[in-house]
Amino acid sequence: MCRLRRGAGGGQGHRGRKRAFLLDLPVKDNLNKILATAGIVGHLKEAYLTYARPLETDADFAKLEPFLDLVKDTDQDIIIICPRGGSGATRPFDYFKERGIAPERMLILQGGQEAYNKAYPDDVSH
Repeated sequence: MCRLRRGAGGGQGHRGRKRAFLLDLPVKDNLNKILATAGIVGHLKEAYLTYARPLETDADFAKLEPFLDLVKDTDQDIIIICPRGGSGATRPFDYFKERGIAPERMLILQGGQEAYNKAYPDDVSH
């Protein structure tokens, strides 16, 4: 099953706002080949692609800045999507929180792109 969870641990699901921003954190290097063999590649058609992974260096985190500029003055929720819904999602969550994005606005796709691909294969672009 593919579900959303609040990144801070409180509440579940989307709050029914107009639309949510989808932030996708795919990889662009050799790891993509490994993920492809596990069926984890692709992205949601309306997602904002950052290619910021693995989010370990200042250069990686700098790739999140254009998305931050896009969402900071809105009240829309942000759905964070990474390959498996783990640290690849919690790192941008913490980064945005440190920069003033309310934790209540951020949700993490449980199971990440892998779970979504299995649940809704027709919605994924490759």
